[in-house]
Amino acid sequence: MIKGVLPPSLRSFVAIELPQEIRDGLRATREQLQTEFPKESLRWVPLEQIHLTLAFLGDISSDSLREMEPVLEKICGACAPLRLCLEGLGCFPNLARPRVIWLGLTDDLEPLQALQTQICQATQHWCERAEERSFHPHLTIARLRDVSPRVARQVGLTVKDASLGSLGEWTPEAVSLMRSTLSPKGAEHELLSSMSLSSSAQS
Repeated sequence: MIKGVLPPSLRSFVAIELPQEIRDGLRATREQLQTEFPKESLRWVPLEQIHLTLAFLGDISSDSLREMEPVLEKICGACAPLRLCLEGLGCFPNLARPRVIWLGLTDDLEPLQALQTQICQATQHWCERAEERSFHPHLTIARLRDVSPRVARQVGLTVKDASLGSLGEWTPEAVSLMRSTLSPKGAEHELLSSMSLSSSAQS
């Protein structure tokens, strides 16, 4: 349940957070990748901020967030158990012009897509705008700095040639409603509410 005093509006999103063992594994993966990419070409996302975004809500009033919470709890409570596996490296928008570097997800992607669709449809009433991009499950791990086209192409080639294999798997137990506060150091995330995923619902 959302507790405490909130500002009139706040930047928010819905996400699945990572268990500590996955974050620990990502630390080793990141150290490996940092030696392979061109030096100083990427800004790495702090490990504690890496998450699987299900819906970016934008600026939402605190009253709307409190109205939204029981709706999200109902959706999550009816979700069948998920098993997610981290695997593969990619980038947005493409290898020729990389801007965002991400780790991919495999395994229970159909029920994950169904959960994400329900959340987006249910929260659209409160959002400032509808999400127009298709859902591509991923974890953003780095963003490209302002580099030359040559260095950007090198980054794309590194992504293409990377061979990481499976980086671990986990069964999410909850979906998080998060607050995102922008600062000169980047976005800072704060948990507002945690909605349990059902351990007994069946697909």
